[in-house]
Order: sequence, then structure tokens, then C-alpha cells
Amino acid sequence: PPLWQGVVRLDGAAAAARRGVNIVSTLGNTALKPLVERYFEACTAPAGAPMPLVGAQRSVFVADTDAEALKLARPAYQRWYESLTHLWRQFNTVPLRFAETLDRAIELDTAVVGSPATVRAEVERHLAASGCNYFVGRFLYGNPPFDAALRSLELFAREVMPHFTR
Repeated sequence: PPLWQGVVRLDGAAAAARRGVNIVSTLGNTALKPLVERYFEACTAPAGAPMPLVGAQRSVFVADTDAEALKLARPAYQRWYESLTHLWRQFNTVPLRFAETLDRAIELDTAVVGSPATVRAEVERHLAASGCNYFVGRFLYGNPPFDAALRSLELFAREVMPHFTR
């Protein structure tokens, strides 16, 4: 199977490119764009080889409306963040890479939440703004109600993914 490496620094992106490893990052679009550019500058794939995969990982939640998606995703994201940062907080610190609220994550372009039309447009915008050619969704985080999480996945599969099959 193809190898993947998580990256957040320019030198890590360049090293992965030289090794022919695909990359994925949780960075927002503004920080991710130069990393993607550096990756492709350092890429040594032979002519005619398949394009390496460069992914943006985002927390994703889809519901019938934007308001419903936000209502369901906010407490789930908060629970995820509190669990993720639990040990850091025990040592009086928090990781700066993760937004402390869903609204901040959306603002930083690390989360995509809304109706199918909103999510479709946002995924498209994230890929264009970051230069990535691959999207990695984090679809279950925190503690959303099971039926809402299942509905989110169904909406994404039925109404968002087909837009990107080209």
C-alpha cells in the first residue's frame, strides 16, 4: 500500500517528497499551502509516475441544514478537544495545533460543517486554497448521537462524494 506521512513543517514535506511518500496534514489552508508547494518542489517522481497524494485532514460533520450541523457538531467537537488535550492540561499546557472550539476550527479552516451543499463547497474551497489533491475527513469525533453521526456519513457519501469522482 502507499505510504503516508503526517507533516506540519516545510522540511518534513520536502523529506517526504524525496522519499516518494504521500503526505497529509491537519494545518489550515493558509499554513498548508506553502507546505504543499514545498512538497511538489522537492518531489522526485519520475515522468509518467502517478501524482503523489497530498491530503488535507479536516473534521467533518454534515446534516440537513447548516444550523443543525453546527448544533450537533459543536458539543461533539468540544468533547473531542477536551479528551485530546486532557494530558496536556494536566501539565499546564495545551497543543497549539488544535482549535479549542468548533467555531475556531472552522475559522482556521480545520473543520468543515454544514449542509451537503455547504460541505461540498467547503471541501472544494479547501482543496483549491491549500493546493492539496486529496481530502481526508475525520468523520467521527467526540460524542455525537449515533443516529446523527450515521446520517452525517450517509449525507457525505450520497451528496458530497459524488461531486468529486472526477
